[in-house]
Amino acid sequence: MAASSSTSCPQRDTCLNFITHLLQTLKHTIKNIFFHEQDLEDAEQLSQALPQTVVSSYSSRQLKHQVFLSFRGEDTRLNFTAHLLKALKDTGLNVFFDEEKLEKGEQLSSALSQAIAASNLSIIVLSVDYASSKSCLVEVSDIMDRKDTQGHIVLPIFYHVDPSNVRNIGGSFKTSFEDHELKRPIDEVKRWKAAFVEVGKLKGWHIIGGKFDRPETEYIKDIVEYVIKS
Repeated sequence: MAASSSTSCPQRDTCLNFITHLLQTLKHTIKNIFFHEQDLEDAEQLSQALPQTVVSSYSSRQLKHQVFLSFRGEDTRLNFTAHLLKALKDTGLNVFFDEEKLEKGEQLSSALSQAIAASNLSIIVLSVDYASSKSCLVEVSDIMDRKDTQGHIVLPIFYHVDPSNVRNIGGSFKTSFEDHELKRPIDEVKRWKAAFVEVGKLKGWHIIGGKFDRPETEYIKDIVEYVIKS
């Protein structure tokens, strides 16, 4: 019996070693899975805490339905643009809307530039005096540059203006650019013009106004539905 007992010890030790190794392997695997999932959860929480401009560098999915609204305040702030903004926000869309719309000088403010960069889509409300605003033109130039380089979506709304006057710099826009040429560097105005012309070539909504046109509420509904699907 003693001999039998001594021969069984190595077998028992081998089994114990195998079971110990197996448990350690399982523990290591479970630990890796746990921390991998935790890291993913932490990354998601971090992305929610970071500014949108930082999150945008990680995933374009984070940018979807982030809308930048470009407009001339004096023309449409209290009517069409205000109604459009409300309709967009009512659907849960995150819309950047410059509440003050002050003249920013020669360059686009860093806040506006970052807002455009953090947006997947820009809506440009082209009103009769839109091109008279330097800040609006700088916005358009930045928006169109991102369209060409980053696939930024641009939706123009020709509000009581003829689209042909946008792409051909006619009507009130011709006067506005002539005034800029007298006061601004020629290269800067050329850049504004080029971007403005390209906006005029894009497909958008032409709101004529008056009794023979559709109600603005119907246009706004169409715009919001298109943005949601974009």
